[in-house]
Amino acid sequence: VYTYDFRLDNVRAAAGLGALIERIRAEHRDPRLRVDIIAHSNGGLVARYYIRHGGVVTSASSPAPPSYAGVSGVRRLLLV
Repeated sequence: VYTYDFRLDNVRAAAGLGALIERIRAEHRDPRLRVDIIAHSNGGLVARYYIRHGGVVTSASSPAPPSYAGVSGVRRLLLV
């Protein structure tokens, strides 16, 4: 379960999601492991950002084009 501080921005929450996925991979000793995500409400926006940008933190003043870096860490994404 990934919980984040909803008062902070989604970009930082997406970076935290990426860190959790990396921890899960390390625990399972599988660097190519892909996780399933079930996200609700704003958590869906966080997961979507992670899939589009990975753990990279971008700024609103200079947004990066999507690299879809997070796709390698996610097997399935269910948005509720």
